[in-house]
Amino acid sequence: MTRSTRFTLGAATLGMVFLTLGSAAAQDNLPPDARPRPTQPQNPVAVQEQELESVDDIVTEEEAVLTSVNYKAPPEDETAEPLVEFSQLRYASEIDLNRALSAVEEGLKGCIALRHDIEARIGDTYGSYSVHSGWLRAYNACMLQRHKDIRTVGNAIEARRRDIISGGADEGATTMLGMVDRLIARQSAIKLAISEEMNMVPPLFEYYNTGVRSYPSDQGDQ
Repeated sequence: MTRSTRFTLGAATLGMVFLTLGSAAAQDNLPPDARPRPTQPQNPVAVQEQELESVDDIVTEEEAVLTSVNYKAPPEDETAEPLVEFSQLRYASEIDLNRALSAVEEGLKGCIALRHDIEARIGDTYGSYSVHSGWLRAYNACMLQRHKDIRTVGNAIEARRRDIISGGADEGATTMLGMVDRLIARQSAIKLAISEEMNMVPPLFEYYNTGVRSYPSDQGDQ
């Protein structure tokens, strides 16, 4: 829509208008052949507007930079830090041991999220052109460390169980043993989940190298 603009004419502008009108009147008195021929109007240039399907199609410069970094740049660190230490869990309570299991479980979710991100970025352009190989090494290191973490917590739980048994079989000890047994069951479940995720390392590397995915997506289960 054209926006109307108010404007005023000064004295100099009015003079130019009258001069132009006078020149036009003089041209009317000339013979037809002596009159200047009007210039042909130029054809307007057609401008085609490209419509975006949605606002998601608009990519800012900042988003483009972040996307490039996430796709091709190496990770800041290809190693994985331990989430638990046996020295801190050796004499930990059942509550603290349960918190340690939760920390390892969350760490496993982080490894799985990293794998999903790698899989999504491989797409049709497999190899280092779409994902830096350092991200695969980071995923492998993440899984190896989570396996060590769950074993560390398992050793601490077993040490706690031995301490309770050696302290006597009174009613309080029986209650604590029940809590420890539940910790052992949870630790075993997390350890199994870690083992299953570690089985994804070889096919993920194959998918990265060949572009052929030999396993179904599991993102709907997360």
